[in-house]
Amino acid sequence: MQTSPAKVEHLYMHVPFCATKCRYCAFYSTPDHTETMAAYVDAVAAELQPWTRRLAPRTIFFGGGTPSLLPPPLLRQLCDSLRQFITPSGGQGSRRADGVLSSANGSAGAPTGVASPSRTSP
Repeated sequence: MQTSPAKVEHLYMHVPFCATKCRYCAFYSTPDHTETMAAYVDAVAAELQPWTRRLAPRTIFFGGGTPSLLPPPLLRQLCDSLRQFITPSGGQGSRRADGVLSSANGSAGAPTGVASPSRTSP
């Protein structure tokens, strides 16, 4: 009897763009050039497609780099790709932007269903 592969319940989306490289950071990152960002978002969509049957995350964490550096249209495109290729399993969305939000209430550019909680760490 063949079993199907396990579903991916927790997904980490690495967004590798930073305004500057922190001395302590060992994660891969690159300067925030809009052309590179657009190519990255397109590549993520292409990489998600073969995983469609296995992706049913309860959580999706955007980290990096600094995910909030993605221009709102690219963040929206990335989230739309996730919606297209994954089956949500009742999770909840949130976005932390390291204290830097697009507007006073943090809602500018936030895709539907993504909340912007207040900053919880220094």
